[in-house]
Amino acid sequence: MKALSTHLPGLIGAVVFAFAGLAVSGQAQAATGTYIASTTWTAPAGVTTVTAEVWGGGGAGGGNTTSKDSGGGGGGAYSKSTTIAVTPGNTYTVTVGAGGTGGTGTGGAGGDSWFSTVGTLLAKGGSGGAPPVAGAGGVGGTGGAAASGIGTTKFSGGNGGEGRNNNTGRGGPGGSSAGTGANGTSGPTPWSTLTAAAPPAGGGIGGDGAQNADGIAPASGNGGGGGGSGDTSGGGGNRSGGNGADGKVILTYVAALPPTVTSISPTSGPTAGGTSVTITGTNFTGATVVTIGGTAATGITVVNATTI
Repeated sequence: MKALSTHLPGLIGAVVFAFAGLAVSGQAQAATGTYIASTTWTAPAGVTTVTAEVWGGGGAGGGNTTSKDSGGGGGGAYSKSTTIAVTPGNTYTVTVGAGGTGGTGTGGAGGDSWFSTVGTLLAKGGSGGAPPVAGAGGVGGTGGAAASGIGTTKFSGGNGGEGRNNNTGRGGPGGSSAGTGANGTSGPTPWSTLTAAAPPAGGGIGGDGAQNADGIAPASGNGGGGGGSGDTSGGGGNRSGGNGADGKVILTYVAALPPTVTSISPTSGPTAGGTSVTITGTNFTGATVVTIGGTAATGITVVNATTI
């Protein structure tokens, strides 16, 4: 690299690099933040767009005060957008929908999840499962609806399963949350099993239905519906539905890595320029301009990420 002009003292401090943009090869770092509780996010320097994914919270399973059985909660929906504009330094709201709370009646609904504003990106929570009515097993809660969400990619949560219509104590399992490429899996209607079905890729499993016991919350995942409770036979009094799982928010963006200079050799040269110099540091890949003493150097060769 030929320098058009040099300065004898303080030469390292006078070296300035200019980059073509944030996405220069080797000078950008993909960052991902996963949020399981509501918070705020501040856009880092140089970040002007973000990809956001949101899952609504799962509905709780239905409770029970009779000898019949309750339905499982519905799973949360999923929404995604890859082109959300942000301003570096600005703070944005991250809202994670809470899972519904189970009780002895209809399960609580899962909360909605969203990024920035409800009009920017939104995934709906699932509905709670129902207790038995007029001797019939309780119906499962409906999954969060993709049609009610906001985003460029949207999928619905699975519906909760129906409670068994007899006094043998079988609650319906919760529906899963939606996956990143498919709707959530639903519990069976009519009842056929206590066990929640496996979720699609990226989704959270629902909770299992219970047998003569309180409903079961999802063991893992994001936004799955809670399981329905079993009936009151077998002792123990009234039964509560299983809680739904909280939703989730994932943010992915590309941040620039600023260059640093640690040394330059030689450290001096004639004022007429023409001296070849080697600069050592970090994050040099993709450098397009080097200035020394305010004057642009010529014949720049980027050897690797640490040497020019």
